[in-house]
Amino acid sequence: MIPPQTIPKYLYKYMRKDLCRIGDILVHQRIYFARPDRFSDPFDCALGVDLSGGATDDDWVEYFIHLDRLERTNVRAEERRERALDNVRREQHRKPAFLDRAEREIRQAVKKVGREQGVLCLSSDPGNVMMWAHYADNHEGVMLRFDSSYMADEASGEPRGFKVKYVRSFPRLRDYLEVVRRDKNNDWRAAIELFFCRKSRDWEYEKEWRFFARTPDSYVPLATQTLSGIVFGWKMPESVRNLIASWANTLTPPPHLLQAVPCRDRFRMDIVDFTPMKSEDGH
Repeated sequence: MIPPQTIPKYLYKYMRKDLCRIGDILVHQRIYFARPDRFSDPFDCALGVDLSGGATDDDWVEYFIHLDRLERTNVRAEERRERALDNVRREQHRKPAFLDRAEREIRQAVKKVGREQGVLCLSSDPGNVMMWAHYADNHEGVMLRFDSSYMADEASGEPRGFKVKYVRSFPRLRDYLEVVRRDKNNDWRAAIELFFCRKSRDWEYEKEWRFFARTPDSYVPLATQTLSGIVFGWKMPESVRNLIASWANTLTPPPHLLQAVPCRDRFRMDIVDFTPMKSEDGH
């Protein structure tokens, strides 16, 4: 089995100045796991497989055996293999109608599974200017810092997140067969990584990590020690900042209050300790 990926110490959630969502985390101590079909990327958690190239005849034999297992039970292994070899000899896998149907069925199955789980999207990069602009109300929002050592994947109960892989094209048949092999060994992580943690390279700047829940559009309880810091946006209105700070001070332990400020020499945001502004009378 492939060992779990090493999760960064801190992961970050960029958020709009939506006091309802922020309050859910700070006051009600729960976090929202979204429905993937509401994501802005139409390919997200809805990937198919490109069967048009890159596979050998042996790969296709393995695939036809896999299909036969899905269609028929109590069949001898020799009979399955002979049927698969016959499909390859007849070049069934080169027929456009077969390829189109197979790709469509895989895509539909992936989309169905994707709709049945919730996803929490976090980032390992707290200083990306585009992330602050796109996901945190053009710097008027907030960023929450989570200590990953306290985080568990809700679907498995294990302290493990999944790093998103950024690629140029869809998975190929060999990728799909690897998922099938590992699934037979009860290693469900392969399917998660291939179909639900693979995105276009256009999104690479997000440096995303994901956690999954059994139910989409749902809330998962959050232990207070998981939230280690709150980063106020550079342009966050003072009234919103004060309310969030008051919520944070009720938590035990209270999260570290921080502030995003523009770097002096790079196109990034620095994360520094938050220093409350003094009033005109010095208090």
